[in-house]
Amino acid sequence: MRDFIVFESLGSVLDVFWDILIVCVVVKVGLLYALATFATWEAIEYWAERYLLLNTSLTHSQWDIFLLLARVASTLVWARLFVRHYELPRVRWFRLAIGCVCLLFTVAAESMVVLFLHRHYDGLLWSTPAETKIAYGTLLASYCLVPFALLGKNTDATKKEKKGTQAASRKQKDVGPQV
Repeated sequence: MRDFIVFESLGSVLDVFWDILIVCVVVKVGLLYALATFATWEAIEYWAERYLLLNTSLTHSQWDIFLLLARVASTLVWARLFVRHYELPRVRWFRLAIGCVCLLFTVAAESMVVLFLHRHYDGLLWSTPAETKIAYGTLLASYCLVPFALLGKNTDATKKEKKGTQAASRKQKDVGPQV
């Protein structure tokens, strides 16, 4: 029993803990991003149904398109805020993982809303036009790609920052050590 070694070195222990930490960060940011966007979506829908729908003569299709556009706008705003606030690294798989976790939580939340509020949504799913269903499905599918799509956002700023860092390091090499 003494010859049983779970980890051969401290490095392998740190690798395992690092992987666990990355998963925890992905789940945390994904959950918060999903909660923020879903709460915003529901608030927009509540506000629009309560105040806007009564004062306008929108058809069902126009109403659905308005809500989809509002959801897309709020998703983009929240994604940008989360990328900036958490300073997410510019790693494709990392941002895609966060988006997939968000998609998972959002689909679960949407399913719960439909299941628990089935009286309010009774027949709504079946009376919605096919174009709106496709647009909504596309919105949910593209929802996980929003943090990933923001990778190309600040490429010019990143290039300028790299050039500035390289110039500063060359300048320091030219000066040499200070005595």
